[in-house]
Amino acid sequence: MMARTPFILFLAVFVIGCSNRTDPLQEPSLAVPENTSSEAPSLDDIERCIMVTAELNGWLPERGSDRGRLKAQRHVRSHRAFIDIFYDEESIDVQYADSINLNYVDRPPRSVRRYKDMNYTGPVIHPIYNQWVETLSNDLEVRLRQPDFLCERMQGIRN
Repeated sequence: MMARTPFILFLAVFVIGCSNRTDPLQEPSLAVPENTSSEAPSLDDIERCIMVTAELNGWLPERGSDRGRLKAQRHVRSHRAFIDIFYDEESIDVQYADSINLNYVDRPPRSVRRYKDMNYTGPVIHPIYNQWVETLSNDLEVRLRQPDFLCERMQGIRN
């Protein structure tokens, strides 16, 4: 019994340490690149490209009542992320809206900060959320640089 105690203690510390992993919240922003074709992309082109790219990345996008804003959500097992995507002809901004089971904390206590910048006082979230939005942002940037956004040929996915 005595030999098990250190192992059980180690296991408990390991599980607690892994379950509360958080990183500073990322909210990517990217500039809409100039298209290689003769005409600039319209707001509808940009919206369609965001919708297709979000779906291909596992997000469920939906149009909101406001032009220039989409909502998207992603569900993986018991984890849920909700984002707002604001866009115009010049930029796309991905902003955190809400989450379930992703360890979001608006302002973590100093005692639990484990980041490179110990003075960071902003919101934190599970690193997988940051990976999800960064992948979405990177794919959007690649897709927007393609001729005709590469979304024109893929619009059948949506319709």
